[in-house]
Amino acid sequence: MKKKRIFALLAAALFVMSACDNIDPSDTSGNGSGGESTSETTTDTVPEDIIIPDDITIRYHQDDGAYAKLRYWIWAGGKAGVELAPDGIDDFGMYITLHPKADFPPHTAFNFIIKEQSTWEGQSTDTEIKYEDYPPTLVGDKNVLEVWSIPGAGGMIEFYTQRSDAEGDRIHETYLNTDWESIHVIGTGLVPEQAIVSNYVLFGFTAEYFNTEKILQPGIRNNYRIKSENPNAAVFDISLPSVAQPYISYYVEATFASAPSKVRGRNVSFEKIYDTQLFKNEYTYTGDDLGPNYTPEYTEFKLWAPTATKVILKQYYTGTPSTMFEVHTPQADWFKGYDMVMQAKGIWYIKVLGNLHGAYYNYSVTNSMGVNEIVDPYVKAAGVNGMRGMVVDFDHESVIPEGWNDIPDVWDGDEVYDIEQPTDLTVYEVHIRDLT
Repeated sequence: MKKKRIFALLAAALFVMSACDNIDPSDTSGNGSGGESTSETTTDTVPEDIIIPDDITIRYHQDDGAYAKLRYWIWAGGKAGVELAPDGIDDFGMYITLHPKADFPPHTAFNFIIKEQSTWEGQSTDTEIKYEDYPPTLVGDKNVLEVWSIPGAGGMIEFYTQRSDAEGDRIHETYLNTDWESIHVIGTGLVPEQAIVSNYVLFGFTAEYFNTEKILQPGIRNNYRIKSENPNAAVFDISLPSVAQPYISYYVEATFASAPSKVRGRNVSFEKIYDTQLFKNEYTYTGDDLGPNYTPEYTEFKLWAPTATKVILKQYYTGTPSTMFEVHTPQADWFKGYDMVMQAKGIWYIKVLGNLHGAYYNYSVTNSMGVNEIVDPYVKAAGVNGMRGMVVDFDHESVIPEGWNDIPDVWDGDEVYDIEQPTDLTVYEVHIRDLT
């Protein structure tokens, strides 16, 4: 077993280049156990009612006005990302105008990151502008979309289609205090201390809410209402009726004295509680079985995510998303979805029947940061570019190089591998980050 563990990464690197022939993309039936299985199919086809803008202007403001080193990282429609300098700086901040319809393949969303020049230092999280939610406006003979963006919590970017919304009073930050019994709220605006919250509503959404079809969610939203008050303050605490549960997605909606008709909202962060003794007592996991645990008959998946409200295992037939293809390849994003079940210590679990050797997968995680698709942090192998995890049978003949089993577990220098001259050596220097 020792040599198998040493070999795992090497075998994975070799195997990801081979074809995966045990997953039929036309088969979308779920066969998971241990939780309700779902079946979903997604494509990148542009529907007829989606309008791709001729021009899109992305404006970005930060309070310190330090734009000299900042750059945009732009991508869409499977075209590789590119770093671009802003076109200029005005009284709002820096801006850039691009031409999505002419310069990018067909796409339904435009993506950008704010970062420092020639490095990933200070980068924001990925920001996706879906044309379905933010359609362009016809100006003359062009469809134009203008985005006003500002820094959000946790490296996120908040964006709006109206300047007044970007500059107006809003919730700057909300987080669970270390006592686990109150939520801290900070308002901000052009004059932060004057960003007075006149009223707030606190919600606590569970997996049941997120399992409800989106079109029906507004009708049940008030079922998850926890409390409402009139703090009339820019900074305040919300006391909870009981100790917080990290698997609940808490959400604060607020109206400000400066704009009582506008509702601003923000998810509550849990980052302050990770070092508390209560979190360590409740969620420290000492098992060694996280990630995919393969057998020829089934594979068990375990993910440690105590602050997640919902997790879906997404099984793909290819390791490369459609955005990485030069040619439009929607089938690259088809998947089978399995709802995972939360167990003790914040472990999410699903058992998928069948031989999954060669299957690719990711997790869709719903938590206080929204819904994000992630590669399994405990993955034992991955597809090209590391965009999706992979299930591998490391005993399978296709992943074992010729002669590997002839190598002794411990080399004492007396075997046939004795080195007679330096040119017999092929030496590789690798760093774990690059290798994995």
